[in-house]
Amino acid sequence: MPVYNSKEIPGYTVPQPNEREVKAILAPQLNNCDKATVTLVIIPPNSSTGMHLHKTSDEIAYIVRGKGEYIEEIDGEKLSMEVNSGMVLHAKAGVRHGVINTGVEPLEIFCVFIPPLPEEGPVGEAIRRRKPPV
Repeated sequence: MPVYNSKEIPGYTVPQPNEREVKAILAPQLNNCDKATVTLVIIPPNSSTGMHLHKTSDEIAYIVRGKGEYIEEIDGEKLSMEVNSGMVLHAKAGVRHGVINTGVEPLEIFCVFIPPLPEEGPVGEAIRRRKPPV
């Protein structure tokens, strides 16, 4: 049955200055989803994802718990908004964005990338940690 317990999935901890844990839940590279990459990102207090972009994938992110600040950079201008549990973010492909944990508890974000991400960067490392050894 395709049910996954994120607590049992090994993650990749991105080092400072943008410390966070990335867990790959679904991905084509894991042979459990061919149309999207799905991750759980856990950002400790006073940390962030750092500003980044996904060249060809839209990111839809649901704030599971915690609070933070979502930042988008469009035409060199940074726009920001406070976010908290229950909110949904949509970062379009090619748009620089980031999330900062401004709370006192971990900020948990459930992310869906469409189309799927390539196996590179922190998500790629999280995918490699999920793959069974060959």
